[in-house]
Amino acid sequence: RGFQMTTGSQLRSLQINGEVVAERLPLSTQGLSMSFAQGRVIVSDRQKVIWIDIQSGENGLICNKKGLVFRNKTAEGEPILRMAGEVLSYFKIKLDTWQVVPLDLGEEIPEALGFRRNGESIRYFHAKKRVERVSSGGDVVESIKLSRTSGLDGMTVVQRGLVFNTDAAIFFWPFGQDELQPLIVAGSAHQRGRTDGVGRHARFNDMGHSTHIFGDGPFILVWDYFRGYFLRRIDVETDEVRTCNIQGLNLDVRWNHRPIVWPVGNDFYLLDNDEKNIRLLHCSVEKEQAGIGRLNNWCSVDFAEDLQPLTFRLRDGSVLHFDARILKARSEYFERMLASGCREALQCEVDLTGDAGVTRASLEIVLRFIATGALLKPLGVEMSPEQLFEVRSLADRYQLVGLKEVVECEICQNMSTSNVLSYLSKVVGTGEKLECACWELFESKRDEVLDTSEDILTSLIQSCPELGTALLMRGRKRRKLSLV
Repeated sequence: RGFQMTTGSQLRSLQINGEVVAERLPLSTQGLSMSFAQGRVIVSDRQKVIWIDIQSGENGLICNKKGLVFRNKTAEGEPILRMAGEVLSYFKIKLDTWQVVPLDLGEEIPEALGFRRNGESIRYFHAKKRVERVSSGGDVVESIKLSRTSGLDGMTVVQRGLVFNTDAAIFFWPFGQDELQPLIVAGSAHQRGRTDGVGRHARFNDMGHSTHIFGDGPFILVWDYFRGYFLRRIDVETDEVRTCNIQGLNLDVRWNHRPIVWPVGNDFYLLDNDEKNIRLLHCSVEKEQAGIGRLNNWCSVDFAEDLQPLTFRLRDGSVLHFDARILKARSEYFERMLASGCREALQCEVDLTGDAGVTRASLEIVLRFIATGALLKPLGVEMSPEQLFEVRSLADRYQLVGLKEVVECEICQNMSTSNVLSYLSKVVGTGEKLECACWELFESKRDEVLDTSEDILTSLIQSCPELGTALLMRGRKRRKLSLV
């Protein structure tokens, strides 16, 4: 029931493990689109919309409305559905009831729509060839008039900007940077090919307009056609492009049967739309764990080279220094970053002064892990859950799978009925192992958890509305089961 995927480039081998979540799904094979929310994969086949529980594999009908295609999310994380026709319209899925309801956008309906978490909407108007960033109050904060609009009807909105693709290039328009035109992230606007590389050194042959699959996470996944279809992965931090050769799983990748992919954190879900058996798979990427765990890659450090100090500047004024030679030898993430020609590589400095979530203690733990492959805590200091989650977040950012797993083990060891809801507020909706462990404890000791968390429950839900919605849905599902 599993498979492995390896990169076909000259870069280091990338392994991806796949596990079947659900099979024989009640879907047609064409016109599929996908989203993810509240631990569920949500799929539309333009005839109906269904949900799939990533833990149990169960599925259920959301609506029978025709012509719906998933596009981005609202500020509250609700999946947006676009319906094309004589009159373009948008809908959203309410996460407390799983009902599909219309989105009120006023008189002027954009060809593409997305939201940031601060409530701003991003709207593309084809007739005006304009993209507008609109405040929650309705004021246009920023806009650009585009010289070319190909691919923008399938734009994806992330927190830092919007992303879209043409046949041979991926473009990015950063918010608040006074850029007059989108920037090329990877590929070329004029030259085609199938070459892995960093940024503009990579080449795509034919991604097709609006066929990309994006997520607000560390990777972009796209299908590229070159004498057959290939899955390409782009690292959004380093702009590195890799080709993935799927092995051990017979995926049907004809023109109208390409699998649908949706990134969730470092992992992704893949909907294999084979006519004989439509199935959902959870794909987890094994990136850094093996490389960090082996100490023999220290042998690639050339101590005859000049010292290559890399400076990390933190918000509290702290300045940490580390040898870039060690980072490149021990971490694929930093190896790619420092070879990419990005600002950090050119200035030999990583500016974290705008990130309140990075402290000196957490970054030092990350750097020690890169050097040794072990979780080395400060001597004589007991790490609080908040510090552990901070390290976990950094491990996720820098793609240190081994560190993330070790930290999650520490978090699970300290998990109890009095803190499990607080932990859930930090991971709800991710679908990752830690969230599953939290729900397992909650379901086994539901009454005790709610009793011990009574004083903080209101504040937790106010700070994390997704937790309140998830608790409500689980309570409703439990009541239904008790009536069966």
